[in-house]
Amino acid sequence: MSTNEKTTNGNVFSVLEIISNYRIPLTLTWFFRGLLLSQEVRILTVFQDSAEFRSCDISRIPPHEDCCVQLHHELFEKPVKAHLYHRSLDNCTFVLSDFCYDLRSWTDRLLDRLQPKSFTRVSSCVNHIRVDGSCLDLNARGIGFLVKKKSYPNDQILPGSNIHMDFALSSKYSWKKLEGTVIHISPISRLLFRIGVLLQPNPNDAIMLVKYNSQRKEEILAELSLAFFRASEPPQVKDLYF
Repeated sequence: MSTNEKTTNGNVFSVLEIISNYRIPLTLTWFFRGLLLSQEVRILTVFQDSAEFRSCDISRIPPHEDCCVQLHHELFEKPVKAHLYHRSLDNCTFVLSDFCYDLRSWTDRLLDRLQPKSFTRVSSCVNHIRVDGSCLDLNARGIGFLVKKKSYPNDQILPGSNIHMDFALSSKYSWKKLEGTVIHISPISRLLFRIGVLLQPNPNDAIMLVKYNSQRKEEILAELSLAFFRASEPPQVKDLYF
């Protein structure tokens, strides 16, 4: 651990101690399938390299250990990142570790960027160039999709370019020539790019986008409940030996 990391870590724990001593609630956030989940939590104990918290709804805490969460409070210089180390369903408590300030700028999302339920191909046309990819996330105002580098002519597709897209999220929800503007193009790896698009839908397409996102949000909450149930089940005999 570098000197800067130690200093940052120490600052976080100093603030955690203050919040704990005054029994101040803080906000915990994390993402599940692109849906932002938030709840008020309270610190029970601050240890040397971790802290124990009480949740008002343990079913909305990440179902698996080592998930990344964020803590928010005005006493923090920036939002604090941490990893889930342990949780107790019976006591509605959980332990976080690996605290550090998130150096990225935090802005509250106006809309969740929801991941589709299954693989969704996106066929797009930019400057008369066809670009195919797969949908990463979507809301009523924008879409993000992945494109392979070999199919991405980076000298002809730039932020500000107009784009038309065809994709189907289900038999009920599909769009043809959905218009938008390329907002950003970011390399994900040596082989993949992410393209972010600000949508400019007509009234019918806009209504359908809102309806889809409402339905998908309910599906994601149901998926979270299922993940919580499965994580809460006692280990089976086969899990003890294999």
